[in-house]
Amino acid sequence: MIYYIFMRGNIDGICAAALYLRHINTEKYKIISCENFQLKDSLKNISKREKDISIILINLDANLASEELHNLSELYSIIIFTDKTISFSNKKNISVISDPDKSTCRIIHNWLENQEIILNDFDIYLTIIADLGDRKRHFREFPESTEIQVKNLSSALTLNPYDNEFRKRVLNEFIKGIPIKEIDEIRIKAVTVKYLTDRIFDLSRLHKKLEGNNIVIYEYNENDIVIFNGVEYKMRGRFSYLTKQLAIINKKICFILIHKPDEKEGCYIVMRKHNNIKMSLLEIAKLLKKYLISKCKMNEKDITYNGNPFAASMNINVDINHIGLNDFIN
Repeated sequence: MIYYIFMRGNIDGICAAALYLRHINTEKYKIISCENFQLKDSLKNISKREKDISIILINLDANLASEELHNLSELYSIIIFTDKTISFSNKKNISVISDPDKSTCRIIHNWLENQEIILNDFDIYLTIIADLGDRKRHFREFPESTEIQVKNLSSALTLNPYDNEFRKRVLNEFIKGIPIKEIDEIRIKAVTVKYLTDRIFDLSRLHKKLEGNNIVIYEYNENDIVIFNGVEYKMRGRFSYLTKQLAIINKKICFILIHKPDEKEGCYIVMRKHNNIKMSLLEIAKLLKKYLISKCKMNEKDITYNGNPFAASMNINVDINHIGLNDFIN
């Protein structure tokens, strides 16, 4: 039997996959690290000519690939461990173990205990790390040293969101029982992220363009870079994290206008709201549209909104031909 294990590449996903593999009696498995939006395409890579395989999904939203999973379930058994509510749990050959109130690692932890598998101290450590990373503490207090380890791993994972090989290396270290504090690559990446973040915040002071009662607006070029040890790091992929941190610092709704000079749509806007601001993203999107239209003499059709109104962030695309910096800030 070959296990195809699809894990989400966040803290909970990596810890959960490690905990599962530490106790499943198999030497034959393939790890596929992916995000929710990649799951559908990743499942398509499984050849239907293969036999005697089992598919395991860990910390992924299976609802996004329901059709592919239904097709595969005609040939293979599928187990889904997730903290999401899954809408097709009674399908043939598909087993769903879920609990929206727990981290996926704790779900697997409880599942293993129900199988009468004895867990050791490192298994408990992985579950605590996942709980902290998933912010599902269950009203428990954890040592400060453990929280620092989680913060370092979280920082290391943000350095390159698509570095799946790094995620697999961390997974393998966890399977062997090596804690975060003893993994040098995590420490080095975390230090790099701290430096980059400090530099980005330094740059943000120069990029603030407008501030109101509840809103602060910054403007960047997507090709802006920061320097670390003589190596250039582009800002691409860092804006979501930056916007979140700036929203916390300012205690306001934070918008970053990002110019994309090489693409037709010209620029887009990333937004994060501070927790103290009680507004839905749909309301904010409408307000921002109204603001841009009034300040830049734009038509509503020139602005498109992409995102879930209940999510934590969103993108708004605007046509650069209709907006200039002076119009935007005056």
